[in-house]
Amino acid sequence: MKLVKTIAKIVVFVGVWAAAFYAASYFAVPWLEYRDAAPATVEVCRGALALLIAAVIACLAILIFDGRKGFPKLVKRPLRDALLGLFAGAFWVGVTFLLFTITDSIFPAGTSWPDFVSLWALAVLLNVLTQELILRGFVYTAVARNYGAAAAIAVSSLVSLLAQGDAFENGAVAVIFAVSAAALYGVMRQYTGGLLAPVITHLIWNLVGGLAFGLVDLGGQFPKIFQEDISGEDIISGGSAGFEGSVLSIIVCILLIDFVILLGDGAKSREDD
Repeated sequence: MKLVKTIAKIVVFVGVWAAAFYAASYFAVPWLEYRDAAPATVEVCRGALALLIAAVIACLAILIFDGRKGFPKLVKRPLRDALLGLFAGAFWVGVTFLLFTITDSIFPAGTSWPDFVSLWALAVLLNVLTQELILRGFVYTAVARNYGAAAAIAVSSLVSLLAQGDAFENGAVAVIFAVSAAALYGVMRQYTGGLLAPVITHLIWNLVGGLAFGLVDLGGQFPKIFQEDISGEDIISGGSAGFEGSVLSIIVCILLIDFVILLGDGAKSREDD
């Protein structure tokens, strides 16, 4: 019975996520485009509406399933969690970009500053918040309550992978990257006990890797500020998938996973002493 209930929760949360996205895309977006709204405005409204719908319906589902005790914690130690998120995001993007440069996998190809760049950044934030709220918030909490953190990380990572169909289209390396990235966010969720650190790390990865350099697929019609040409073997350069199809990104991600696990082990040891 416990397993059935947990599976039902996951199905509901993922269904809510999908329904919220499609509702925002097929109802709000056509109206905005008819009104000749700027593309950045369309993406912000899509993201805001999807986040609102997903959060409201998922919260109602939690109240039905578990009452207030089923809600995920958002922040436990704000300063620590923010610093960890900032460090992990900067390290991940920075070291990966450095490795791409050293291996001659990318070359500068100009700059194109888009209109409404702040709105594009807000749209990225809203998308990250929705993903993390559903995956590391509701799905993680539903599994962790009955089966522990390891199972919660595994299940939320699997759901994340299945939700990203592009990973399968881009090959095995992209699939491994998607799992590794989701595992990193999950490990950060487990260590910090909240969503702030994974949200910040995920946001930096998408903002810098995606909006700034176009080397992370953001979907939709998101622009990129700095144009980069990709060259070399796909396993190193990622090919059309960019950062998300490269073993270099995976290596850096695994290093960060190990780092967060060591932080958790160290904190546990201090508590035992």
